[in-house]
Amino acid sequence: MLGSDTPARDNRGVTGPFIFVVLCLAVAFAAVLPLLVQRRPEEGWLRWIRDSFRSLRSPEEVDVPVRDTSLAQLLREGDPEALGYTTPSELRENLHTTRSAIRR
Repeated sequence: MLGSDTPARDNRGVTGPFIFVVLCLAVAFAAVLPLLVQRRPEEGWLRWIRDSFRSLRSPEEVDVPVRDTSLAQLLREGDPEALGYTTPSELRENLHTTRSAIRR
C-alpha cells in the first residue's frame, strides 16, 4: 500500500498448496459427478434442495410409526425378491468367503 509502513508480503509459498487444494476439489467433483447425474431427481436438483429446506423449516411434524421390533423380525418381514435383500446366511457365507480369500 502506498504510504504504509507495512512491508510487502511474499505469497509465493502459498501458491503451491492453493493449486493442490483446487486440484483435489476438481478430482473430488469429477468422482462425484457421475453419481449426481445418475441419481438426479425428476424435478431437478434445485427444486429438490429448495423443497428439502422448506420441509425442514415447516412446523408440521411428520408422523412416522415407531416400531419396537428385532432385526430378525424385520428380516422375516422383508421381501426376499426385493433388490438388495440379503439373508443372514448369505452374509455369513460372504464373510466366510472373504476371510478365506484373505488368508490364502
